[in-house]
Amino acid sequence: MQPLNAWFFATVASLGLTVFQDVFPSPGLASGLFTNTRRAGAVLAGVLIAVLGAFPDPYRAVYVAAGVIVLLVLAGAAAVANRGRAAAR
Repeated sequence: MQPLNAWFFATVASLGLTVFQDVFPSPGLASGLFTNTRRAGAVLAGVLIAVLGAFPDPYRAVYVAAGVIVLLVLAGAAAVANRGRAAAR
């Protein structure tokens, strides 16, 4: 299973870095932000899981929190896309 895990991580990391380099014009800025946000995300996820572990149903709390975070990110991405379209007009 380790080779599959390594393949998946390499795919996600390379696609993420490619997206960051498309969004930010400076390659150094893009790779630095990508690396730092990945690390910050890992730290914050650990803290969130630890806090939600105190709930009566911790598994459900973690999944609900993950769903809320995904919805917030999608709403933010939609708002940025709409702002970009409005600025292009």
